[in-house]
Amino acid sequence: MIIGFLRSKNNPPKLARLLSHTCQYHDLTLIYMTPEGISMDKNTVKGKMLISNVWENVEVPLPKYIDVNPHLFSYKKYSEVMAYLQEKTKLSITRRNVIKKDVLQKELCNHSELNKYGIPSKNIKSFNELLNFIYDNKRVVVKPVDGLQGKSVIVIKILDDENFVIGEQKEEKKYTKDELHKFYELELQKSNYLMQKYIESRTKMGDPFDCRIHMEKGAQNKWNIANMFIRIGIGQSIVSNVSQGGGISKVPSFLEANFGTNAKQIEEKLKKMAIKMAVEIEKITDSQLATMGLDVGIDLEGQLHVFEINSFPIVSPQMAEITLIRPQYYKYMVKQGSKKRQEIDKKKRNSHLNSLKKENSKLKREIEELKNSTSWKITRPMRGVGKVLKKNKN
Repeated sequence: MIIGFLRSKNNPPKLARLLSHTCQYHDLTLIYMTPEGISMDKNTVKGKMLISNVWENVEVPLPKYIDVNPHLFSYKKYSEVMAYLQEKTKLSITRRNVIKKDVLQKELCNHSELNKYGIPSKNIKSFNELLNFIYDNKRVVVKPVDGLQGKSVIVIKILDDENFVIGEQKEEKKYTKDELHKFYELELQKSNYLMQKYIESRTKMGDPFDCRIHMEKGAQNKWNIANMFIRIGIGQSIVSNVSQGGGISKVPSFLEANFGTNAKQIEEKLKKMAIKMAVEIEKITDSQLATMGLDVGIDLEGQLHVFEINSFPIVSPQMAEITLIRPQYYKYMVKQGSKKRQEIDKKKRNSHLNSLKKENSKLKREIEELKNSTSWKITRPMRGVGKVLKKNKN
C-alpha cells in the first residue's frame, strides 16, 4: 500500500528518506509528493519513491492516506488541490492549526479535567479591555492568535496606574498610559491579539523556559511521547525561543537543577498530562490527528500550564523516534481504510439484496392480488382448457 508524504519543497527531506526505509518494514511504500504533482483529473500523483536508495520519479494512483504539512492550507494557490484531497482521501490533518491559541485556552478553562492547565485569557477587543486586564493581573502576555515561533509576543507589566513596561525579546521599555494607548493603536488594534495572564516559568537564573512535548500517533491509534525537552530563552525577557538565541536541555537534569526533590514528580505529571491532553484535544476538535507539539510552562510551584499546541512541531530533536513510531500509525490507517471500504462494500451488497427482497415481496403481493381478482376467477376455465390443449400437443 502506498502512503503519501505531502510537502511544498521539490527535494525530499531527511525525514522522508528515513520514513521510506521503515515503511518498507511494514509493507508500505512512501511517495514524496508536492501539490504541483497532483492530477485532479486523473486522480493520480507524480512524485518520488526511494528505490534502491535513490529517489525515482513515479506516477501512482492517489494514495489512500497522506501525511500532510498543515502549512499548505495557508496558501491560496493550493486551496483547490487541498479541498480536492480532503474529499478524495484521508489526510493527517485537515486545517492549518490543531487548535488556535484563543480557542485552546477557552476550551481548557471550561474543561472538567484539563482546566488546571488553562491560562486566563481574552481576545483584545479594545484598549480599555487590555488596560483592565493588566490592572487585574499585574503582568500579561500579548501574542497574535495566529503567530508562530514566539514572533510578536510581548509582556506588559504595570508599575503604577499611569506607568507600564513593555518587554519584547531582550528589550524592555517604559510607557505612560497615553503612550501605551498609542502603542495599542499602532501595533495591536488592527490584528487579532490574545492577552494572557503571565505565567512565571523561569529558571533560577531568571531566563524564561518551557517544555516542548512532541506527540506522535503509533500502533492501534495510540498516542506516544516521542520526546520531551526544555527550551530556555537565554538572555531573553519574554519567551523561550531557541531561534532567537535560546538553548535546549534534557528534562530530568533541568528539573533536578531547578526544582530539586520535586523533579521526578513534575516529570511524571508532564507525561500523564501530555497523553491526556492529546486524547482530549482530538475530542474537542472532533478530529483524528497524527502529531502535535505541546508547549508547557512550569511555574515556581511546579504547576503545569499549556501555552499552546503546535500542529507541525520541529522534528530534528526526535527524528529517530518519529521514524520508528509514525509508520505504525500509517499501517493502522491503511488497515482502517481497508476495513471501511469493506464495510461500504458490505453495505452496498446488503442494500442491493434488500432491494431485491423488497421487489420480490412486491411481485408476490401483486400475484396474490391478481389470483384473488374477479378477472382471474372468470378466466380460470379458459386456463384449464389451455393446459389440456398443451398436454395433448406434447
